Amino acid sequence: MDRPKTWPVIALTLFRLACTITPLMGGPTTCERARPGDDVLALIAKLQSKDVNVRRQAASDLALPREWVALALPQLRKALSDPDLEVRCRATGALEMMGPVAAPAVPELAALLAQKDPDLRESAVAALGAIGRASKKTVPALVKAYEDEHERVRASVVRALGLIGGDGTGIAVRCLRRALHDPMLRIDAAASLVRIQPKVTAHLSLLARCLKDKDADVRERAAYALFELGKLAAPIAPALGAAARDPSADVRITVFQALRPIGPAAKAAVPELIIGLKDARADVRAGAASVLRQIGPEASAALPALIRTLADSETNVRRATADALGPTLEPLSRPCPPLTAR
Repeated sequence: MDRPKTWPVIALTLFRLACTITPLMGGPTTCERARPGDDVLALIAKLQSKDVNVRRQAASDLALPREWVALALPQLRKALSDPDLEVRCRATGALEMMGPVAAPAVPELAALLAQKDPDLRESAVAALGAIGRASKKTVPALVKAYEDEHERVRASVVRALGLIGGDGTGIAVRCLRRALHDPMLRIDAAASLVRIQPKVTAHLSLLARCLKDKDADVRERAAYALFELGKLAAPIAPALGAAARDPSADVRITVFQALRPIGPAAKAAVPELIIGLKDARADVRAGAASVLRQIGPEASAALPALIRTLADSETNVRRATADALGPTLEPLSRPCPPLTAR
């Protein structure tokens, strides 16, 4: 009679043991929907205060959960025309945090693009970008804002155009192509072009080249831009895998962040991730394990390395490793066919 292979049994046993001995993360297992109480209503009322400091603080605090937005949105829209500059800036920031649900405020935010203060213009552009497609009609004004004398405003425009997705006329794409020639904006411009034209490979290729730049800051910014693109970065997963060996630990961590949402399509990076499990920095080791978890069964070659990492000296690494073992061991958890005698 054939002796059963012990490797799947050992691996599954170690995984179950890890799940038993790994400390539980804090927090409740179910979430209770928060209800707006008197404190929220009081914040909304404070936007009407005669005291400018009270209005400033209220505007900062009113980035509310989605279900409360309807309560605060009318007052925040009014706050965009507050006589105090800081109140207007903080209200704009709160609307940016709300994202698409703040769409009714698009006309007021667009009007702020003509304000004299560059911080307010930058914040208004960022809020329009965060709102997304509902800001489509503001694309011509945003393209005009790309001529702003302040670089941070132009950078905000480049990011916002990608989040909005253009307006179908092509002016956003032409603006972003201009930005490709600006060394400080080319990474964000390429990422925005990927969002608008995902089938044009040249934009991703530029980001892949930036991952090899001699400047570590450029490499890290490129990796972060790819992280924000999520699955859109999948075609250059091999380039990200190669960047997982970057000499800068900060770049390696950001590369792991970019690989995580790609999932199984990042399987080409498994050899580099196995090396990452031995990194001198605990956050790099934990990052490598978290990517292997997202790759799942396609990362089965990493099983021996993951099992060894269960003995890591850092708790967060052991937790990430235990989490990674579940999806990686999935094929081994299926019932085995019965043994038959020869």
